[in-house]
Amino acid sequence: MTINCVPEDRWVHWLVPQLCGKAQEAYNRLALEDLQDYQKVKSAILEKYQLNADAYRMKFRSSKRREGQTYKEWITHIGDMFDKWMKTSGVNNVCSEMRDVLILEHAFNMLPQDLSIKLRESNPPMAKILADRADDYEVASLAVKGKFHGLISRSLDLVHADEI
Repeated sequence: MTINCVPEDRWVHWLVPQLCGKAQEAYNRLALEDLQDYQKVKSAILEKYQLNADAYRMKFRSSKRREGQTYKEWITHIGDMFDKWMKTSGVNNVCSEMRDVLILEHAFNMLPQDLSIKLRESNPPMAKILADRADDYEVASLAVKGKFHGLISRSLDLVHADEI
């Protein structure tokens, strides 16, 4: 594999100077013959941080939407945790439809009950569509409550800050 024209056998050379703390400790404890093997370095670092299949499963199962996070961002995060859980479990080929069903089910279970019921009625076929509908519902709800103006102002501030 190559990223930014750098072949995988050179990744360790780019990675090592950036390591610190636990990651550097993990690297320093590797056997001499493993120091140039990116996959072994990566595995040692993940193990040091206890980022294994069980950790990713727990992150997937316990993931709740944070304040200020859109539903689309949250669903993306859940999907990332699911993918990492599967990869660290040794599952190399998860059917995309099965993946989406599991993420959709988890999202429904973690949504506020009133929103979950409302969105279940619309029967979204994919997690992405669920996220879009949940975000739309939240914007409409804020507009009805008169809080939409503040949301727009904050959003515009962010847009203008990006233009600077």
